[in-house]
Amino acid sequence: MRQSIKSYIMNPINMNNSQGVDKRLIEVFGEEQCKKWNQESPEFLRYQCFELEFGFALMEKETVLQEGHLIESLESFDPVNFPVDEMELITIGVFNPMRYNVRRSYMNRKYYCIGNTGKVLVLLSGEELRQQFNAKVA
Repeated sequence: MRQSIKSYIMNPINMNNSQGVDKRLIEVFGEEQCKKWNQESPEFLRYQCFELEFGFALMEKETVLQEGHLIESLESFDPVNFPVDEMELITIGVFNPMRYNVRRSYMNRKYYCIGNTGKVLVLLSGEELRQQFNAKVA
């Protein structure tokens, strides 16, 4: 079983398969760039897909405040086309953290308030994400 997971991680993604590249990557970088990554560096593309699937969580703002975390404001890279209904963005699988000006810290989780939704985007630390990815590959 370990070999099959490693093989899956290291082989190119089927770009013709809707199950292949996360659509949120295509939304941000475009299909051509994703195809280029798939050909030249499939492991990088796999990591990007992994990061979108496992690299963030959404929490209630009140919970984050009670835990004493510093919360920054979430800023869109494209505020003109920012959706009017922010609650639409909250659904995991639809929300795309790559559309926002967020920076992952290597050692600490980062917290970003999502408008007036009462929700907070929580980015896992780079170290947490790397460990989870390596555990999947091993």
